[in-house]
Amino acid sequence: LNFPADAFWSPGWDRAKRDGAREAALARLAGKKDLSAVLALGTWAGQDLVNDEHSTPVLVFQTTDPVAAGIVNSAQDSGRPHIFAHCDPQRYRRQVALFHEFIPFKRLGVAYEDSPAGRAYASLEDIEAVAREQGFAIERCHTLTNVPNLEDAVASYETCHKDLAGRVDAVYLTHSRALTGETAHRLLAPFQERRIPTFAMGGAELVKKGALLSMAQSDFKALGRFFAETLGRCLNGASPGSLNQVFEDDPAIALNMQTAKNVGF
Repeated sequence: LNFPADAFWSPGWDRAKRDGAREAALARLAGKKDLSAVLALGTWAGQDLVNDEHSTPVLVFQTTDPVAAGIVNSAQDSGRPHIFAHCDPQRYRRQVALFHEFIPFKRLGVAYEDSPAGRAYASLEDIEAVAREQGFAIERCHTLTNVPNLEDAVASYETCHKDLAGRVDAVYLTHSRALTGETAHRLLAPFQERRIPTFAMGGAELVKKGALLSMAQSDFKALGRFFAETLGRCLNGASPGSLNQVFEDDPAIALNMQTAKNVGF
């Protein structure tokens, strides 16, 4: 199995470079047609390569919500024979519902970039659905996420978190390249100071850094095997659009005990 060095494209979170990366990739897929499959990692990659301009198998992994992002028609149907996208359609609804079960908040803070990709990263439709079902309000703050300068994104989240801390009683920390283990101390500080409970969408790393809760994958082997077997089937002639896209991981609850004491949980 060979990964050609000249078959790698990335805009580096720079919108100005996105069209160029997309055009270069599609030119290779539609013209040379020498690739057996392409791994599209992330929402931008899936949106840019999932189309009818080529017929090369594309496997989309690591997207928050490929249906909401318009990458596939549904979790059961990609809509194209050469397209596959991993889906866990209830994952983030489960998270928000669990958070509300533990912490019966009335106002949930959510910071996200107000763009199609930003709303998909935040799985905003799922948050809104649970809010309607369980009767809490969503307090929103708009940030920067898809920008080339990481510090710009971090600064925008810091501003939003300070704003949200004054008007919410819980916060759902959505996916963002700005919120990492390295920036967590800075970005979680406004909530810790006001003893506001937080749930990290992205997993246990942020819980280790001070978030109250998350649903953490106990073992990545099962997910890795699902990805590998999907790729293997495609390389052996299966149509990507005919394969099962749904894989629900077996999560465990991650809880920061010190934060739990601080917020009175």
